Amino acid sequence: MKKKSNDFIGSEHIYKLQSKHTKLVNLLLNLTWPNKKFPNPLYKLGYEPKKGYCIDVELQLDEKRMANPDIILINEKKGHILFFECKSNTVKEEQANRYQFLISNLNDIINLNIREFPLKEKPGEFVGDVSYISFDDLTNNPILKKFNEFQILKVDAKEQNGKIEKIKRIVLKRGKYKVNELNDIFPIEIDDKHKPSFIMYPIDIKNGHEYIILEMYILNALITLATAGHEIPEEGMIFSEDIILKKGNYKINADIADIEEIKNFFEEHRDKIKNVESSDSIEILEDIVICKKGEPLEKWHIKVIDVFNVCIDMNKLEKRGFTPGKLLDIFRHRFGLISLNYMYRKDKNILLKKIEEILKSIISTDKFEKLLEYEKRKKKSIWKIRVMKNSRQIEAFRYKCFEIIQTRIEKAYTKQMTLDKFLNK
Repeated sequence: MKKKSNDFIGSEHIYKLQSKHTKLVNLLLNLTWPNKKFPNPLYKLGYEPKKGYCIDVELQLDEKRMANPDIILINEKKGHILFFECKSNTVKEEQANRYQFLISNLNDIINLNIREFPLKEKPGEFVGDVSYISFDDLTNNPILKKFNEFQILKVDAKEQNGKIEKIKRIVLKRGKYKVNELNDIFPIEIDDKHKPSFIMYPIDIKNGHEYIILEMYILNALITLATAGHEIPEEGMIFSEDIILKKGNYKINADIADIEEIKNFFEEHRDKIKNVESSDSIEILEDIVICKKGEPLEKWHIKVIDVFNVCIDMNKLEKRGFTPGKLLDIFRHRFGLISLNYMYRKDKNILLKKIEEILKSIISTDKFEKLLEYEKRKKKSIWKIRVMKNSRQIEAFRYKCFEIIQTRIEKAYTKQMTLDKFLNK
């Protein structure tokens, strides 16, 4: 295995394994992002994805009907909302009817779904546009011919064997937007110097064929937990000895907010602490166990360690505890998966459950025996992974993950080829 220790294993396969639908969602997000590497006219015009309410949001239209646009972008200054539907060459008339109802009754629907439209100010009068975007030309689609109020966008791309190789431009094939500046940005030309990122939204969690990509992210996150970031104590770390606040005098260098966060600790050990009221000096009358060996550090443990400047022997770090939510943090902050910020809350819950399922399938393999543990605590799932302490262990662990990813990728490509043959019959 020639990859460097900080490489994301399998990254070169993400684009190849994504559906056209997922590629289109990524493309739209690129247009809204302040990135010099790709054209971003929607960002420049003030269209922004709202956190938690941009991707795959469910909107209540009436007592019986829902609309579920792929992307929602809001421009509060212009009083305009863009709804995007990413399509192949198949369009459902019932869905188009719902979008027609949505833009015809937009302000009533905003008031009905006020949580799904997180506006900075009270909603005023908004207008909306629905755009169908596809790698295919939908201008002659018999259903969309009935809905002239919708815009049709076509992504021109170089294809090889039915796979998207290079994106060239985005063209407004039909219709006009209610905000004139939007009409002026087309066509959006994309040259060789400007390549879109396809890891902004790498996984469509409702597409089972893309779960292999989620497995890649999980295994790479496990590598991060097991092999990196072991210099200072962090939440979830598990040590082979008790972490102790030793008897003695401590000069406290902390603000009131920090002290307030650990007031329960002071209350629990008030008979062992003197001069708590003092702003800069505290005496510990006898040793206090902050965190027992084998137990994961919690947020308040870290705060006590910081307030008292407790010295921790990081060589005693044994395991790292984590939850599916912690893996999402690694996806977001280490791997740049920004779509997690904009994913609809229900979808995020689906994603957390799927991560749990995949972790359980990983733990069942011989390769992870004694490396990964699972424990159910109250309503919370706690996972633990053994920390790798030397280069030999690290490389061996990375290779285990590499083998699993390679096997999964080979199976995914086989399934994809079988599906392509079936669709092309």
